[in-house]
Amino acid sequence: MARETVKAVLVDSQTNRVHQVILDPNPEQYPENGTIGDYTIIYNTDLLDFWGSNPLDTCYWDPSEQVFKSAPNIPMKVFNWQTKEYEDIPDPATSIDPSRKMLLFDSDWTQLPDSPLTDSKKAEWATYRQALRDLPSSNTTPIDWPLPPA
Repeated sequence: MARETVKAVLVDSQTNRVHQVILDPNPEQYPENGTIGDYTIIYNTDLLDFWGSNPLDTCYWDPSEQVFKSAPNIPMKVFNWQTKEYEDIPDPATSIDPSRKMLLFDSDWTQLPDSPLTDSKKAEWATYRQALRDLPSSNTTPIDWPLPPA
């Protein structure tokens, strides 16, 4: 009968994401339910068998149920270096900033002095770009995006 491989799983204490998996860990170095810095050590025998070869991207620890769960339910957090705290990642459906920045970037050329556009077309693009800047940072309803000039 084959012996099960024990894994010490280092779980980020803030986000519950799997940080590292250590096969056959030394219990003195990695005590079960101990901590190393910001990581909690959880012993497990089936993590790699259940999630395949890369649990770092595919699962997280649910402390309330004391089980590993698959990635679609990972509570996404990002570390804010200015506030030194973990924050929720903005929902792309309600966060305008990334899309707005890309639309502004993609239309930067319209305002350059050597742009091939006429002055009236440049003014239309300037109005469009201002409308993008006037959108709020977040929106809970469908976003009413301004249309670029034809």
